[in-house]
Amino acid sequence: MSYHPSRSPDRHHPLDTGAWQAGGAPFHVPVAAADPHPRDGLPAWKWWALLVANCSLSIMHGYDVSNVANIQASIYRAFGHMELLHWVALSYSVCNIAFIPLGRKLFKFADFKTLNLVSMLFIIAGSALAGAAPNIQSIIAGRGLMALGTSVIYQGILSFNIIFAYPHELGLVQGVIGACFAVGLILGPIIGGAFAASEHATWRWAFYLVIPLCAVSFVLQALFSPRYRVPGGPKSTWAHVREIDWLGGALHAGVCVLFAVGCGALGSAGAGAGGGGEAVTAAAVWAFFGLAAAAYAVQQASGASAERRLLAPCARLRDRAVLTTWVCTAAAAASYGVALYYTPIYFAFTRGCGPLAAAARLLPFVGAFVGAVVLAGALLPAARVYQPFFALGAALLLAGAAALQTLRPDSPEPALMAFEALVAAGVGLNWQLGVAVCTARLPRDGGADKGAEIEARLDLALLSNLAQLGGIAAALAVAGMVYDSVGARSLRQAARAGVALSAADIRELLAGVDSPLLAADGDPAVLRAAVAAVTDAVRACFAILLGAGALCFVAACAMEWEALDFKPKPQLAAAGAGGGSGSTRCAPGYAADGTRDGRSTDDDDFLLRELPARPGTGSDASAVTVGGEPSILQDLPPAHHDRV
Repeated sequence: MSYHPSRSPDRHHPLDTGAWQAGGAPFHVPVAAADPHPRDGLPAWKWWALLVANCSLSIMHGYDVSNVANIQASIYRAFGHMELLHWVALSYSVCNIAFIPLGRKLFKFADFKTLNLVSMLFIIAGSALAGAAPNIQSIIAGRGLMALGTSVIYQGILSFNIIFAYPHELGLVQGVIGACFAVGLILGPIIGGAFAASEHATWRWAFYLVIPLCAVSFVLQALFSPRYRVPGGPKSTWAHVREIDWLGGALHAGVCVLFAVGCGALGSAGAGAGGGGEAVTAAAVWAFFGLAAAAYAVQQASGASAERRLLAPCARLRDRAVLTTWVCTAAAAASYGVALYYTPIYFAFTRGCGPLAAAARLLPFVGAFVGAVVLAGALLPAARVYQPFFALGAALLLAGAAALQTLRPDSPEPALMAFEALVAAGVGLNWQLGVAVCTARLPRDGGADKGAEIEARLDLALLSNLAQLGGIAAALAVAGMVYDSVGARSLRQAARAGVALSAADIRELLAGVDSPLLAADGDPAVLRAAVAAVTDAVRACFAILLGAGALCFVAACAMEWEALDFKPKPQLAAAGAGGGSGSTRCAPGYAADGTRDGRSTDDDDFLLRELPARPGTGSDASAVTVGGEPSILQDLPPAHHDRV
């Protein structure tokens, strides 16, 4: 602010916001400083160490979802119980989606670090139980215990990123976490199958492997993770515990489990393995599901106060952007789960591939998926407009799903891998962008209600978690029902044509266990019938991808065309009178002199800091300076000075 002789320092203009300094000495333009970012006091090396720990946990989480895909035959040989075999895989995903909302309530008041460490102990205990299981029921229980831990830890990872990552890097960080989860999903069948086929190890090591991986992350989290609680009122921990919607949590878990059981019962009824009894059982399960769902809806609508309800965060789905991105994420997750589980089954039956060879055929899928996730996360902050990413992803998913409807037993492998990559690219573009988009739309003005802003961010993490794991769990339950029904119908038609197949043979063939009917010296007619049935069943499951792609495309078209700001909001340094003798508060990434630390400048920075002073005007002693540098504001009229 230059000194004007016509205005005495004792007579300020009504719009003056700063004090005049004697002799016209330069001073920093005062700007209101926002609340410090939670990561401001975290050293960079600790941030990277925690990212490594979170990436490791995400890989482990994805691995736990799929590590039983290629060891179910070994588990069946060890314990039998064909009727429970599908729960070895399904229990983990279903329990995850059942526990996620309760985990969100815990993050509302508990320390993040403590929750993460305790959750990892549950994962270790569940892995040990499943690995040492004396029966198939213990494996299912161990998988449920692991899901209890991962439902909290993955919520913690997403919440940690949303709170501690800067807005311009959140999309990329979430994309990397999503890519790590995908890597774990593909490593599950490969590593599990390798253990099952090893002469020196058994299928049990597919579960034991999780223990050392989790232990490494436990040490990193214990040493470097900062303690953090959501800012809130003076309530005690016990008061928060009492306010948790426990009844809603029980109903939510019941609805999730009954849905999965009902889909399995319908699949068994369609397979006709149990005669009319299977149909009665399916009808009874779906009746109980309807009652539980109705009770859950009534309880959430009127049984608890709005802020205490288990699904209170779902109220944010009223926002158009939140709803449409949530739908796209759930559709992408459903497509991912079905493609991951049923593509190796097709190759195993039609090409005679073992567990490792069948899983290796997924490499184009995984490569395209990871590349799309990382690329989308990196490009979104620069593009700013998010709708084209979702629309392109939906179009690619639709194209790949339509191409997979041409599936035949003799379809060329290169073409199938190209279709896989097309689906994967579409899924990857929609996988993790929802959190970054919705978080960027939150106000970032440094308001007084910081706790409400953090609550909003955690709600978005919950919705993303529900969309991803819920989409996978629901799609696998429905796909299992479709696979059993369509495959059994095709095999029954072959049996009526003269192929000798019993109901038990049909179930064993569809389950992929080591049936003697699939031996190399088996009946060629049976082998042809099995290959045709599995191809029909897998193609029917891939119709789920077609529906998900269509839903995703509709949601993308319904999105607003808006540009978002993913850069952190700049706050200039505010120094006291006397040339900066007071304390200084800066936004993250800004030095005390107001510079951007090498980051790209925005319009405000350009006007205030980057343009050179007008030549030949003023003197060094009377020039306005911002961050210690001359500013073009020195020659503006006094009223304009005072508005700065």
